[in-house]
Amino acid sequence: TVGIGAGWVYDGTLILSTSDAGVHWTMAARAPVQISGLAVVAPGSYVVLGQDALYRTEDGGATWAAALPPPGYYPAALGMRSADVGYLVAYKPGTGRSLFSTADGGSSWIAVPTPFSPSAVGVDAGGRAVAVGTATQRAIWQRGWDGKLQEISLTPGTPYLWFAAGTGWWPVGLPHWTKGQPTPVGLVTGPNGLVWIWSQTTLWLSTNDGASWQTFSFADRLGISDVSFTDALHGWLLAGRNVYSTTNGGRTWREISGSVTY
Repeated sequence: TVGIGAGWVYDGTLILSTSDAGVHWTMAARAPVQISGLAVVAPGSYVVLGQDALYRTEDGGATWAAALPPPGYYPAALGMRSADVGYLVAYKPGTGRSLFSTADGGSSWIAVPTPFSPSAVGVDAGGRAVAVGTATQRAIWQRGWDGKLQEISLTPGTPYLWFAAGTGWWPVGLPHWTKGQPTPVGLVTGPNGLVWIWSQTTLWLSTNDGASWQTFSFADRLGISDVSFTDALHGWLLAGRNVYSTTNGGRTWREISGSVTY
């Protein structure tokens, strides 16, 4: 997860930060669990996913508060607007993945109806929920940007980018995805309509909220756990314990052999 001019990644129980574009990394905080997801609200304010719960710190990891997912669910992905307001993708055995929202840091959760099975969720610069997931319906009715109600056809099992719109969701298709390919598992949003989505083999980049896309293959980077950008050109990719950087929007990547201080 990356912020303007600085960056964070996680490794086991550690949150690592850089202030020089990944040349050097230092420990920013130590979580009480193995981390499977990280949301950076601000420097020193982190929300992490564990196997069974979420954990939040406001003091750089000196203290942590646990928040349980909805009963019977396991946390899978999260996107936070603030330390209190955000969204959780959670998995329930036998049921699949569902989306929930919180306004109190995870003390309580509200189920968010979706016409898709969510893989990842985020919050864009305007505070709008954004998700990526595979459609579970053949069609939905939604009001377009002109306010007119229209039927939108969907292909079940196909991944889409979804924008929260009123009480529903607006789907945006992903080019160059075909049945049998790995489905997207990650999502990052940025200012001015920037959206990045990735699977194990493909990175999708949009600079206009999905109106058009650029796609890049990185099949040689299997094991990707995080992709993050500071702007449309500069970003990082985490594969295992290796960090890669790009200065051209994901067209090429260079391994960063920086020092990590724990």
